[in-house]
Amino acid sequence: MSDLSGINLAMQTPFNADGSIHFQEWERLIDTYIDAGVHGLVLGSGTGQHPYLTEQECNQLFEKGIKRIDGRCNVICQTSALNMDEIIRRSQHAQDHGADALMILPPYLEGPVDDDGILEFYSVINTQINVDIVGYNIPQATGLSVSADLLKRLVDLKNFNYIKDSAGDLTNQQLYLQSGAKVLNGCDPTTVYALIAGAVGSIWGGANYMPHETVKLYSLVKSGDLASALDLWKKMLGMLFETGHPWVTFKDPCNIRSPQSHAGVVHSSNLCTEITLNTSDEEIAVCNLGSVNIAAHVDEKGIMVDKLEKTINTAMRMLDNVIDYNYYSVDKAKNSNAKHRPVGLGLMGFQDALYKLSIPYSSEEAIKFADESMEYISYFAIKASTNLAEERGTYESYNGSLWSQGILPIDSIELLEQEREKYISVDKSKNLDWASLRERIKSVGMRNSNTMAIAPTATISNITGVTQSIEPTYQNLYVKSNLSGEFTVINLSLVDDLKKKGLWDEVMVNDLKYFDGSLKSIDRIPPELKDLYSTAFELDARWLIEAASRRQKWIDQGQSLNLYMAEPSGPKLDNLYKLAWVRGLKTTYYLRTMGATHVEKSTMADGKLNAVDNENEPSACSILDPDCEACQ
Repeated sequence: MSDLSGINLAMQTPFNADGSIHFQEWERLIDTYIDAGVHGLVLGSGTGQHPYLTEQECNQLFEKGIKRIDGRCNVICQTSALNMDEIIRRSQHAQDHGADALMILPPYLEGPVDDDGILEFYSVINTQINVDIVGYNIPQATGLSVSADLLKRLVDLKNFNYIKDSAGDLTNQQLYLQSGAKVLNGCDPTTVYALIAGAVGSIWGGANYMPHETVKLYSLVKSGDLASALDLWKKMLGMLFETGHPWVTFKDPCNIRSPQSHAGVVHSSNLCTEITLNTSDEEIAVCNLGSVNIAAHVDEKGIMVDKLEKTINTAMRMLDNVIDYNYYSVDKAKNSNAKHRPVGLGLMGFQDALYKLSIPYSSEEAIKFADESMEYISYFAIKASTNLAEERGTYESYNGSLWSQGILPIDSIELLEQEREKYISVDKSKNLDWASLRERIKSVGMRNSNTMAIAPTATISNITGVTQSIEPTYQNLYVKSNLSGEFTVINLSLVDDLKKKGLWDEVMVNDLKYFDGSLKSIDRIPPELKDLYSTAFELDARWLIEAASRRQKWIDQGQSLNLYMAEPSGPKLDNLYKLAWVRGLKTTYYLRTMGATHVEKSTMADGKLNAVDNENEPSACSILDPDCEACQ
C-alpha cells in the first residue's frame, strides 16, 4: 500500500488558446509544486477540468505527468468516467505508466444507486488493477453518499485503502476514521479541522495557489503545534479575502432545478457563474448570452411592460439565430449547442432603474423590484421560446425535460424543497398568468433548453451607459482613462438630484473628492439621498443576496452576483455563503474587497482632477460640467 499521507495537490490543467493542453506549462507547474514540498500530485482531477478532457487527453496527462514527476512524490490519477469499461481502460493505463493510486468516482449517471451497487462497482475495479484505490465521497455533486457502514465493507477489498471525503461533514468523517480506511479530506474549508481530527492528509485544489502554505500547515498539525497551525490557517483565509474569493457553485440547486436534469449533470458553472449547463466527455456546454437594458424599460411609474415584451421577443429570436449562424471551432460545442439550443437572456442597468424609481438598493422595495422585473423577463422569455417552437420546432432533447413535464423554473423550487427539507427558504409568490403559459408549453413545446442567465455585461453596459448587470454602483466618483486623457467621472443621477436640491457647487465637488464619492460624511446631503446613492462597499451584502434570491426563482440558469465586503472576515463570509445557499442561489461570482487606490484628494483651485503630474499633462475636464463631451 502506498503512503498517501500529506498534501496531495489536485493540479489544474493549463490550456493553449486553441483548447489543447499546454504540456510545457503543465511540466513547469509540476516542478514548482514538488519544489514547494507537496507529498503527492493528483493528475486529471476535477480541479484540472477532468470532465472536459477526452480519454486520450487524460491518458496523455498521466503519461507525461508520471514521467515528469519521476518518483519525486506520489502520483494519484483521477480515472473516473461515465461508464465502467472506460474507467477500467483509464485505470489500467495509469497503472501501467506508474501511478501510485487511482481516484475513482462511480459513474453516477448510469451507475450504482445504493450501497450494494457501489460495493459491486468498486469490487469489479479491484479485480482489474493492483494499486491503491481512492474512493470518492461527494454527494452534493453526484447524489451518491458513501456511508460509514458501506466504507467498512469497502475496506475489505484488497486495494480499497483510502477515501477522499469532500462532503464537509466532520461528524461523518469521524465515523470514516473508525472504519479502517485512511481518510483524505477533500473539502477545502474543513481542511485544517479534518487534519486535526485525524485525516491522514488531503486532496486539495486550493493548494494550487498556496502550495508552500499548505505543506507548512500540514507539518504544523502533525507536529502538534495546533496554535501555529490555526494562525497560519487564518492568514491563508485572509489571502483569499484580500485578493477576492473566487466563484461558488452550489451543486444541488444547479442540478435539481435544471430543466435538462434528464440529459446529464451540471458539474460546475463557468467563470462568471451565469452558465449552469450539462457537460460530459461528449458535450461542451455553450450558451448564447444577451442582456436587456432594464433601465430603458422603466420610467418613474415603473416597468414599461409592453416595451419590455417587444424587446425580449426580438432578443430571443436573435439569440436563437446565433446558434445556427455561429462559428464553432470544436465539434463537441457545435453538437451540444444544436441539440439543446440553450440561450441566456439577462439584464443590465439594474442600479440605474432603481435610481429612476428613487429606490435604495438596500431596501425591501429594491428586493420587490428585483422580483417583479425578473418575473416579467422570465415570463416573456419563456413565452418567446414557445413562439419560436411553434414556428421552428422544439429542441432535440426536449422530451423528458422539466419543460415537457410542465415544471417551470418557479415550480422547480418545490423539487429543491423536497430534497433539502428545512434547509431552504425562498419566496414563491408570483403575479402573472403562469398556468396559461404551462398549457402553451404542453401544446407547442420549447425552442430552447434554457432561456435565462444574468451575465456580468461589463463591456456592453459601459457602451450603453448604464451600470453593469445587477451590480450596485461601485463608486459615485472615479477616474477614467482613455486616449484623450484622464477624466473624473461622476454619477450623473447623483448630480441631477443634487442640482434639484441646490447642492451642486464647487464645495460639493471637493467634498466628493475628499470622501471618494461617498455621501455618508457630507452633512448637508439629506438622508434619503445618502441611502439612494450608497455604493457597493457601503451596502450590507445580505441585501444583494436577498435580491438575487428573488431573481433566481425565475431563472433556469444562474446569475453573476458579485458580493462586496469592506471589512472581510471568516465568520462574515461563512454566514454570507450559508445565506446564499439557504436562499436557493445556484452560484455567486467574486467576493470583492476594498482596493488600495483612491481618487486624489489634493485641493483644486480650478475644479480639475490632479491625476497626473508631468510635462505633457493630459487634458482633464471639470466635474462641475458632467455633461462634457470628453467624458462620454
